[in-house]
Amino acid sequence: MKAIILIALVAFACSNRAVNKKFVEKLKKIAPFKVYDVDRNPYKDWTTEEIRNSLGLKVPHYPIHRKLPPSKYEGDSYDFREAWPECVLGVRDRGSCGADLHFSGAMALQQRFCQQSQNETKPILSPQDAISCDLGDMGCGGGWIDRLWEYLANSGLVDEDCFPYTSQGGEVEDCITKCKNEAPWKKYKVRDVEKHFLPDDIKSELEVNGPMESGFEVYTDFLNYEGGIYQHTEGVLEGGLAVVLIGYGKEGDINYWICQNSAGDKWGEEGYFRIKFGECGIDIDVYGGRAIL
Repeated sequence: MKAIILIALVAFACSNRAVNKKFVEKLKKIAPFKVYDVDRNPYKDWTTEEIRNSLGLKVPHYPIHRKLPPSKYEGDSYDFREAWPECVLGVRDRGSCGADLHFSGAMALQQRFCQQSQNETKPILSPQDAISCDLGDMGCGGGWIDRLWEYLANSGLVDEDCFPYTSQGGEVEDCITKCKNEAPWKKYKVRDVEKHFLPDDIKSELEVNGPMESGFEVYTDFLNYEGGIYQHTEGVLEGGLAVVLIGYGKEGDINYWICQNSAGDKWGEEGYFRIKFGECGIDIDVYGGRAIL
């Protein structure tokens, strides 16, 4: 009897995994992007519930394949990492906390400070500040991009040494008003926050003022993405994800955005991914602003 119960528990645990071998085998045959082998996928031990809890961005339902107007912009490609290598401060890992919104906002803002100051101001900003102190959003429960950028404008973020990240496991500590390292209290703020949703406008803003925060809907196939240009192919909606939009390019007849995730540099293309224009809402709610230097 105990053996039967154990087998049933193991079977249930396997069926609840976010990465499913049968799904992966099917996806490899039809996906236009590179798919992880199950045993190499960083999410192989995560449950579906854990994945959905880690996807914190709240979004309206986006069209899966959005039709966009033809581009009139002269440039075919741009990559912040190549244009401003001194401003690339690394990919971070938010853990199981649904703080993709806060991480992506912090990473976009710190890279904007670097670019807009011509590499003179290079803070590593604290996502914990927004997780703990932005009352318009919900900590590890996620939130909305427009509300976060209101917080970046009205309050701003301290740097990472002042308020280190502690919510990897999903717990949210209280907001602070003094730096933990006893350094002077300094906030990095943004002004003139704008929403962008047309490709040519996004391209121009990227090159002139730096990376921006964007969100999109995540389907099961994206959890198995290892590389290439992502296009939704198979699977159900898992939740919303906020990322940093850092560039764009074209491969054959496919235009794509380059994005920075907050799942560590062992995921995807060393922590980055490419996604086709108009896919799953990636270029509908794109936010940025001017760093207050």
